[in-house]
Amino acid sequence: MTDDQAEKLIRRWLETDIEQAKLRKQFAKIFRKVLPGMKAATFLKLERRISMMMDVQITSVVPLAQSRQ
Repeated sequence: MTDDQAEKLIRRWLETDIEQAKLRKQFAKIFRKVLPGMKAATFLKLERRISMMMDVQITSVVPLAQSRQ
């Protein structure tokens, strides 16, 4: 992987994280309208945990970026 490719990869990761946070924020507003606060918080917490577990599974099978030699 070249430095340029690594930079592009980093930007994509960060953009994805930002978009996920925006989406969670939108859903939180919706959930708070239809669920009591505690249930909305519990749901969002569980969703976040599941998302993190999926990230761990994905990253465990993707090899680390290596420089070309």
